[in-house]
Amino acid sequence: MQRRRPVLSLDSAPGAPRNLTAIPSGPTRIVLSWTVPNDNGGVPITGYQIESSADGTNWPDDPLEEDIGNKTTYTDPGLTEGTTRYYRVSAINRIGTGAPSNEASATTQAISAPDAPTNLTATASGQTRIDLSWKAPEYNGGAAITGYRIQVSPSGTGNSWTLLQNITGRATTTHSHSGLTAGTTRHYRVRAINSVGPGAPSDVAHATTDAATVTAPEAPANLTAAASGPTRIDLRWTAPSGNGGSSITGYRIQVSPSRTGNWTNLVGNTRNTNTTYACLLQNRLT
Repeated sequence: MQRRRPVLSLDSAPGAPRNLTAIPSGPTRIVLSWTVPNDNGGVPITGYQIESSADGTNWPDDPLEEDIGNKTTYTDPGLTEGTTRYYRVSAINRIGTGAPSNEASATTQAISAPDAPTNLTATASGQTRIDLSWKAPEYNGGAAITGYRIQVSPSGTGNSWTLLQNITGRATTTHSHSGLTAGTTRHYRVRAINSVGPGAPSDVAHATTDAATVTAPEAPANLTAAASGPTRIDLRWTAPSGNGGSSITGYRIQVSPSRTGNWTNLVGNTRNTNTTYACLLQNRLT
């Protein structure tokens, strides 16, 4: 009887993963990514092993992750700011663990105040409100933005800036400044805030609330005329309830010999806001 010769397997552990990169993601994480090996050893790759070293020379016996499954990215969490780590990755198949990839290193970012917000705009909304809008900073300083500080100024220069909102308490990028008067100009700048504090100010934006619609005043009320001697008549009245949207600067007084007669100007403009006037008659009344 002829004996069967054993079949030798040509399968092997995978080749080394390629193009390993390490990129910091804020103050506590480093993100790894790589490309699958050119050679899977003849059988499918089932996972990857991650190794981490503090100096790139001494590699611990225990890997950072024994087997993360069949994916080509990994995030190393729980680090502290300013921490440097070196990494290498090995592919795994049913035969075993292959050779490690190239080494890659990264240093977590230190937390700082955020960059300046961008694209600040100020838009008048009627006579009493200006609406602000901006974009969050491109870099948050390595910590979440928790709010914004909004400053306002009548001129946008020097020491004229005051706090409109110390901390908005939210990460939304809009705010409304209400309670203004018609025709008011205000300048604004915005700072983002994280756990470190407020960052640099945005560019300045300004707007002017809509001008008031001005019309002629309403009629004065309660006009009375009282003789005061043979040549004077004293007039007294109440200011109109509506000034037409602009301060009253004076009064026009007209006179007529009869209620239905021709009215002429006794005074074209008193140029004051007094609500009394003494009419001095040229001829003594009889």
